[in-house]
Amino acid sequence: MQQNEAGVLLPVRVMAGKKANQCVGFSDENELVLKIRAPALKGAANRELITYLSELLQVPKQGIILLKGATCKHKLLLIEGITIEQILHRTALA
Repeated sequence: MQQNEAGVLLPVRVMAGKKANQCVGFSDENELVLKIRAPALKGAANRELITYLSELLQVPKQGIILLKGATCKHKLLLIEGITIEQILHRTALA
């Protein structure tokens, strides 16, 4: 995770097609691991990922930008309007 003037660069690993949306926590590689209900089909998992992260991190959906990994489970997101400390706190409560 890195903070810059635009926001926080957040590496994420997504497990699509699960029974429920869930924040698993951080991996040894410092990726936020998330289970997402939607299947990895036609962008459905990416859309649900953004919606879920918006609720979890309490930021607007428009403030979550998928920078890399649109078609794979390892993604890099830019989260605007939040700090690393806030991400760590809000994911710990999930």
